[in-house]
Amino acid sequence: MTPDVEIKSAFILHSRSYKENQAIVEVLLEDEGRVSIVTYKGSKKNSQRSALLQPFRPLNVGIQGTSGLRKLKQIDADLEQSKHLLALKGKSLFVASI
Repeated sequence: MTPDVEIKSAFILHSRSYKENQAIVEVLLEDEGRVSIVTYKGSKKNSQRSALLQPFRPLNVGIQGTSGLRKLKQIDADLEQSKHLLALKGKSLFVASI
């Protein structure tokens, strides 16, 4: 891993397609707030990386860059935080506003 990659706790807020296999992802980072990052989302629709890029999922992310559009270099599920999530059933819905 390169020394300029920081690992931080994050939540995905929103993602949208960018180029062929990339996405621009809005994340809520610990100690920084809302940040836009660009990431490779995988070549297959059901890739593991695509599964991690779902809204409201607690993650540990490695981000390169300090300003502008940063690059996502590493992404892992935050298993400790995932234990405390509410399971939605029926017509439940998460809503966020920034």
